[in-house]
Amino acid sequence: MQGVLRRRPIVPVAQTRRPFWPDTKSLIERQAVAPIVGSFIIAALIGDGPAALAQLWASDQAVLDASERQDLARVAQFYSVQQRDRRETKYAYVGILKEILYAKALEDTALDDQFRDELREDPNAISVLAVSEFARRLGYPRFADVEQNPLRLLAELPLPLFITTCHHEFLEHALANTGTATKRPVAEILYWDPALESIPSIYDSEPDYRPTVNRPLVYHLFGRDAYPESLVLTEDDHLDCLVKLSELRGQVNVSNPQAKARNIPTEVRTALSTHALLLLGYDVYGWDFRVLFRGLILGMASSRTTNPNVPRGICMQVDPSTRSAERNRRVKEHFEKYFARSQFDVYWGDELQCVSALRALWRGGG
Repeated sequence: MQGVLRRRPIVPVAQTRRPFWPDTKSLIERQAVAPIVGSFIIAALIGDGPAALAQLWASDQAVLDASERQDLARVAQFYSVQQRDRRETKYAYVGILKEILYAKALEDTALDDQFRDELREDPNAISVLAVSEFARRLGYPRFADVEQNPLRLLAELPLPLFITTCHHEFLEHALANTGTATKRPVAEILYWDPALESIPSIYDSEPDYRPTVNRPLVYHLFGRDAYPESLVLTEDDHLDCLVKLSELRGQVNVSNPQAKARNIPTEVRTALSTHALLLLGYDVYGWDFRVLFRGLILGMASSRTTNPNVPRGICMQVDPSTRSAERNRRVKEHFEKYFARSQFDVYWGDELQCVSALRALWRGGG
């Protein structure tokens, strides 16, 4: 494997504003907050973010220019065209992540020596594991202090529903290890492609399942790494997902059990329409954010922008890192105006700060 990804842990950045809801504690205790979680944890997992992963994958693709090589969806799209197989592209992507974790584990002196020797002797053993499971066995993503893990802090909140565009199950792992009451998270996907029908749904085995704090639903909008074919990865995948979301807008009351299991769960629809939404860890220029925001949030819950009784959403954004203070001001002003049109406020700070502040308000009242 060519290229080395440098390790870059999550480090708090300056935060200038905390526009949480005036009744934050009440909203959380009434289970009326719905976190929507991006793939930011990938940086803590592999040592850098999606852009570095895209560059590594595109290292031998001379056709792509420098900016395209940092766009994971574009690199995946190019790869799928060259291979003429989108499914193979997703397995190749999963394979790259496993290679990164494997190489990292062999140099990790914190791992048990016997475990590292076993990895060296049988590297093919990881081929049957999902990325999330392999990482869990390695103890990744690893934080020196549990208080530095945003997902772990988020998991402490007494909420029954989490929506995520992350392919991996680190949120489920965090929920199952909160150290409080036992939580048994349930993972579910959006069936955005007919080829995914064979993937089991919780609603197949439990048609009457309802998310609870102790058995919360983690709704994977863009698939799970346990089923690589379910991943929304290429540009075409994102467009297909957007089309599927458009088709599902009017399908609310579905009586057929099979169709119901493949529809968007009622609890997800309700949360999008009535809950206080918290967007955590998104690049507003990324494909994942665009499909999520335009296709799911605004597409499925257009009434949010006109109903004064629905709490405003919050989108966490890291402070712009430009040199000019005036340009920083203009960038912030632009984003705040953009989100205000959709009844969203901006939290200026990183994921750890955002979740820490939210948890503090829940514990202390506010």
